[in-house]
Amino acid sequence: MIDVMNDCSHDWLYKCDKSHRQGVMEHLSLNKPSPCDKAHMSKPEFPIQAVQQNVKRLMDEHGDKPKPLAQAIGLGETAIRDLLKDDAKGTTGRLLHALAQHYNVSVDQILGIEGLTENIHPLGPRLFIKGEVAAGRWVEAFESPESEWETFTGRPDVNAKEIHRFGLRVSGDSMNEIYPAGTILECVSLFGTAEAIPGKRVIIVRRRESDLCYEATVKELVSIDGVLWARPRSTNPAHQAFRLDQPGDGICEVCITAVVVAATILE
Repeated sequence: MIDVMNDCSHDWLYKCDKSHRQGVMEHLSLNKPSPCDKAHMSKPEFPIQAVQQNVKRLMDEHGDKPKPLAQAIGLGETAIRDLLKDDAKGTTGRLLHALAQHYNVSVDQILGIEGLTENIHPLGPRLFIKGEVAAGRWVEAFESPESEWETFTGRPDVNAKEIHRFGLRVSGDSMNEIYPAGTILECVSLFGTAEAIPGKRVIIVRRRESDLCYEATVKELVSIDGVLWARPRSTNPAHQAFRLDQPGDGICEVCITAVVVAATILE
């Protein structure tokens, strides 16, 4: 991604090397005025129409209005209104960066550098990998300490609050036909909008009666004769399906906690 605050390659960042400037070559950023106002200065047109088009598209997609949006990104309440005016000529790098951060897109996408008609593909929110799923591994807590959480980018099209979204890393081979070890699963808690129905891959937490330790695992939810089963997808025959209403000897509690909505498989 190009940093418009410092980059000198774009043709709307101009320079002056005329004699009255003593041969000085100075690149100018979007948020600084030119030290030269001589008529010979060539000021290529800033792609304001592309910026306005892309900002309007993002605002429409998110249902934003100019004044609340300006306030949300920490700028004056007329900043967005001024940007979208028909006679607007340009903007500042600060505004572009604030908008890019707010909408989780790149500055390049707002500028339309790769073509004014290209669709903007927004990035998803920053989420946290909060633990691992591993069949047969019993631990005192299935969620890692917050200091150990790692971040990843979630899907942009998931209709759930971020507080209900998280990631888990696959360990072991109980689902290796689909999710090899190291795969990052993006999950939505059942407290959010997720619905655990047959055909979905879900996170199942079981609690062992002897020591009250937990096992967190990912399984495929299937219905057989009206009964819900948790089915592994593994090349290892040691992993067997189990009925949710009969989770196994010594298991005092079993529950579905989340639904998998995406998986990132590392190369």
